Amino acid sequence: IQLVVAFSKQLLIFRFRHFQGSRSIHVMNKSLIILAALGLTSLPAAHATSVTLSGTGSNRTVVDSSLTQLAAGSLVLAGTFANESFTFNPALSISANYSAIVSAGLWKQFTLDPANGNPDASIINTLTISGTGRAAGTVTDNNGSGSTQASFFNGKPIYLWIFNVPTPPSVTTKTANDFALTISGATQMGIFRASTDASPLWNWPTNANGAGDTNTIGTSVSSGSAPTMLAIGGAGSTNSNQLILAVPEPGTLTLGGLAGIGMLASRRRKQRK
Repeated sequence: IQLVVAFSKQLLIFRFRHFQGSRSIHVMNKSLIILAALGLTSLPAAHATSVTLSGTGSNRTVVDSSLTQLAAGSLVLAGTFANESFTFNPALSISANYSAIVSAGLWKQFTLDPANGNPDASIINTLTISGTGRAAGTVTDNNGSGSTQASFFNGKPIYLWIFNVPTPPSVTTKTANDFALTISGATQMGIFRASTDASPLWNWPTNANGAGDTNTIGTSVSSGSAPTMLAIGGAGSTNSNQLILAVPEPGTLTLGGLAGIGMLASRRRKQRK
């Protein structure tokens, strides 16, 4: 407030003394200095939580259920679950599984506002499947004045949710509903995280307004640094070199139901005889 009052006074002095040559310039310079100081003190604090997923050759490849390398540009989501009390249902489509797991596990996707699913401002998202079949890229939530979206994830475990569908264009403008629509075209998916033996831990860094709030993680298979990778809720599987997506098999239940109907009909025929 004192700065604002001082600045106003200096402007009045400048108006009344604009005819006094060098003295007016001196007053104007003082006013500009005060204005600059006022501007600096009103700058919003940065909220820049950032995670980088290493895609170097030492990291596990992502493959589909037939162990075929996933196509470059496939969709990789990063976020967190409040719990892991969900199970992949092979009798449901990927879209139906996605909706059920989002609801049961209380999934929150990083870069989307946890309250409404809208994209946050000033975000970066380059996560995808690389040309060598590895999950790679950086995701950053760089919110400004008073924002708490990035801080919501502080210290929570990092999960990767991978789908065999292309990453949509202009991914940083997509809402939760937009992602759900994209996922409706997928036929396989996997949910993965590292166990607590990972170094560094697969946790979202604590938002420190741009100071040390970054984390670089990976799925390295190198000796001495390989984290134990886990597929969560039956949504996929892992081995020492790969992250493997799960595929629904609704046909299995359909065939089983037809077989049961056939057996029942056979029993009825025998009873009639």
